[in-house]
Amino acid sequence: MIGTLLMPLILWWTRDVDLKSMSAYANANNNFYYHAMHTLGSWFFILNGTAKRRNLYYWVGFGMGGILITNMYVVQTVHNVVTAITMGLAVASMIWYSSKKNMVSNIFMSALAVGVFVLGFLVDSVHLFFAEWFAMFIIAVHMVKKVHLDEE
Repeated sequence: MIGTLLMPLILWWTRDVDLKSMSAYANANNNFYYHAMHTLGSWFFILNGTAKRRNLYYWVGFGMGGILITNMYVVQTVHNVVTAITMGLAVASMIWYSSKKNMVSNIFMSALAVGVFVLGFLVDSVHLFFAEWFAMFIIAVHMVKKVHLDEE
């Protein structure tokens, strides 16, 4: 999970051009980090789905792979839809697999992740790249908490 969060930061630091979103780096010279981010995240969700027997995690992992397959420069609308569905599945899993004692905090974290992501997508003064990274960070914090605390 740490690698998934570090890859976009390395992508940003090694950029040779400023682009608005992470997906815009799909064809950039340093796109290795973009691909690594999605690959590591996909593996994390699929392996976690196998370990915890949680089918929704598989769909999030496959969705992250789908984001790579639907390059925004080829089919931008499909790419945006796959990204939205994957984000929706990730935050839905945060709520669906939540214990009763953590339900309120997980709903808040989910709403915050989606809110920041949508704000970055719709408002030009909010940098979409960092809004995407912040939403990923919130989901990663939740997933690390799930893995280490093993809340049921």
